[in-house]
Amino acid sequence: MMDVLNAELSGTFDLESLAQAAGGLDGLLWMSDQIEDSEEPTPSRLSLASIAVPNTDVRDDTVKRFVATRLAQLMRHRLAMTDITAPADAGEALSERVTNGMALAHEFESTARKLIKCWAENPSLALLLRCGMDLYPHPKLLAPVVEALGVKLFAALDGLDSEGLRQVRVAEYVVADLLRAGAVETGFRDEEEYPESVDILGYREDLGVLARRIIVERDASPWYLLQQAYLYLASIGDVSLAASRRKMPAEASAYKALQRTMMFEPTYSRDLIEALPLALVAQQFSPTSRRFGVWLAEGLRLTKDEDDQAVIVMTVALNRPDLVMAALNSKGNRAPRWKKFVPHALIEANRKPPAKRFGTPRRAQRPLLQIMLDADNVFGQENGVLMLAKALLRADGIQKHLSAGLSASDVTLECTDWSRVLALPEETEFLSVLPFKGNEAPNPLYANPPWVGEDKAWLYGLGRILRAALTGEFDFTSRRYLVTEEVGRYSGLRSTWFKRRFGLLNSGRGLTDEPGPVSPWLSSLLSTLLQWPGVEFRANDAVAAGAARTPEELLLFIERRIVEQRALFGVRSKTPMYVVPTDDHAALQDRPLRVAIVQPMRPRKDEFDVKDPTHWTPGVLAEHRRHLAEVCRLAYQKLRTWASAQPPKLRDDDGENPVVDVILFPELAVHPEHIFLLRRLSDKLRSNIFAGLTFLHSAKLGAPINQGLWLIRTESPGHGRSIQYAWQGKLHPMKLERAMGVKGYRPHLTLVELPVGTKTRTRVAAAICYDATDLDLVADLRDKSDMFLVAALNQDVQTFDNMVAALHFHMYQPVVLANSGEFGGSTAQAPLPKHERLIAHVHGNNQVAVSVFEIDPAPFKSTSSGKVAKELKAAPAGYKGRPA
Repeated sequence: MMDVLNAELSGTFDLESLAQAAGGLDGLLWMSDQIEDSEEPTPSRLSLASIAVPNTDVRDDTVKRFVATRLAQLMRHRLAMTDITAPADAGEALSERVTNGMALAHEFESTARKLIKCWAENPSLALLLRCGMDLYPHPKLLAPVVEALGVKLFAALDGLDSEGLRQVRVAEYVVADLLRAGAVETGFRDEEEYPESVDILGYREDLGVLARRIIVERDASPWYLLQQAYLYLASIGDVSLAASRRKMPAEASAYKALQRTMMFEPTYSRDLIEALPLALVAQQFSPTSRRFGVWLAEGLRLTKDEDDQAVIVMTVALNRPDLVMAALNSKGNRAPRWKKFVPHALIEANRKPPAKRFGTPRRAQRPLLQIMLDADNVFGQENGVLMLAKALLRADGIQKHLSAGLSASDVTLECTDWSRVLALPEETEFLSVLPFKGNEAPNPLYANPPWVGEDKAWLYGLGRILRAALTGEFDFTSRRYLVTEEVGRYSGLRSTWFKRRFGLLNSGRGLTDEPGPVSPWLSSLLSTLLQWPGVEFRANDAVAAGAARTPEELLLFIERRIVEQRALFGVRSKTPMYVVPTDDHAALQDRPLRVAIVQPMRPRKDEFDVKDPTHWTPGVLAEHRRHLAEVCRLAYQKLRTWASAQPPKLRDDDGENPVVDVILFPELAVHPEHIFLLRRLSDKLRSNIFAGLTFLHSAKLGAPINQGLWLIRTESPGHGRSIQYAWQGKLHPMKLERAMGVKGYRPHLTLVELPVGTKTRTRVAAAICYDATDLDLVADLRDKSDMFLVAALNQDVQTFDNMVAALHFHMYQPVVLANSGEFGGSTAQAPLPKHERLIAHVHGNNQVAVSVFEIDPAPFKSTSSGKVAKELKAAPAGYKGRPA
């Protein structure tokens, strides 16, 4: 039963299935209570007396914990799919006064009370108390809990027997857990995940009263309870007890010092060094970088020992470099004495010129650090990284400089045309490194770690610079400043420069500031160069870089990759293309490709805000989420039914192969907050998905953009399952989009490579609606992709039908188009003769539809007249086949 409910909630659910799951969870909770309260059967020699006795495989407390977490998850999903302003279906008399939001808020409160009651009957189930409080944080639910705990906490301990003392200790643990949750968990979810009637501020203030009472009125509180009390008060900004002189265990003294640090008490020298970790934590509770900068600068001014100054500056620089900048800016025009200890890269970043418009022409000679900080960093893609590596490896004495700690701030580049870097030009002196300056002190951020041998130090040095250039951060271990992590809640010093060196994440999610294609080759190259014993990654051709003994050997290796990438570059459309395999180690499967087209009806064309295309009202957003959830569930059920109807020899009863290989959604079909529904559909069907996202605001362009999203699913026995995101941009907005201020943005194109085909793997490309009419793009893709997907939201169905009919022949590959259900016309066509060319087509508008079919792109990869199962149309003029 638990497995069934868990699968329901972790899969493709809709409101109806959530309601059914809620009933099942309530039944589980009732059953666990019945089993717990049941009496032992009366002994009897007749077997009939024990024909039906409780027989559970799971402890009743485990069942309660399972129900509590799943119920809370279920309620939040229901809230997100509900228009809380719409009238509730509660009869004619009440429907005008009672809204869906009010009805659901009542359910939230009653569910929370139910969980708190279960905790009250078994205080060891503190998880149920936390779930109930986080589900509906309100003083009226907290008050009876605090009252009951106060009876145990503030009663005289003299004369208590062992049972009474045990109850006090349990109460102390529960309160400590409640305070810890209040500092990091309760009420910290997004505002949309709580009903409107909650009172989070009131809850926190009342819990703060309990924390102050524990510190002031109790003399025998254990150290862990005092720690959580002080930490909770710090989390709500209460420093009223910072000056208290009450004695406390040594384990809790640092938590009291945290409150004093939040008051920015003047401190310097060794005291400042000891206070810095607490000050950095305090910046999570109440981020005030300007005030912190003034406090830090004053402490450094009063610190006379230069060694102490160096330690203070590096401690902050390695954790929060933005706060060092704040301290530098706080001193006006006069340079402080401690400035010499600030890493040169930080100072250069602090001098960053005003942001230039995206695509602004640049001068020939530029520092690498300045290029990295550009909005359109040319080294933010694999092609740019390859060009940078080539230029560095050709520089004189590069091995010595890299071994000595050469940093990104020490490199200056000269380029004949910065706009052509991603095209990988063949000119010898196209991109070169200017001679290095030898008078700069080594950057401590680029120091060689102890596990890297002297003969490999230059490889590690190259990896540092390449990763820094790719991420756009002078600190090569990080993707972005730690200040961009969530603030306003305590999380501890979870990430430091020292920690990040041990576990660098070199996948797309760890390298780029927006979802982009990061090939396994690039990921393996960085992992090989930035070596660390004990880290396992999937090896490929890039691992050979670690065996290079000289820069010349590595340069030959890099140039071979440049040749491969140059062949992929779209010359006509000037678009860099990257191949991302779903599994580059999987064996080739000789079978047709399985494709599904999903045609939802929301959002409709009239639902977009012309003045602000990224804006959605909460009610409409809830309707979109509900509709997408229902469509995903429909798609799952239909595709599973289709798969089960296949002949036994083609059926995958073990569930190891995908039900379908690719699922295509229309343009503007999925809000970014609802991507998790696609992830679940991908997991249930083991499929890759391409879907159009609703308009997003681009910080790089300062305007809305239209993007599609690839969900590329990889799974292997030794490395588990992972999903890589990759944006697929739209370069040519439609007339209506331009009127809304939408800008074109397509920095690259992803070719998803599937281990399916007769002799070679199948590569799938995608485009967003109007971009499919770009003849430069489709001409580039003709020799590079094996199947072309189009995500559309187009009212002129006839024109796009004709476009697909033309493209499938001119590109000589299957073309699949998904349109919004508002207009219909989703279709798939292949270069086959007569009626066979039309594989699928959804006729009519205002239809929700799911189409699934099999298509074999392999026969169209070559012009040779080999033996094929079906007659093919003759290849278009000039087509010579696609290289393997």
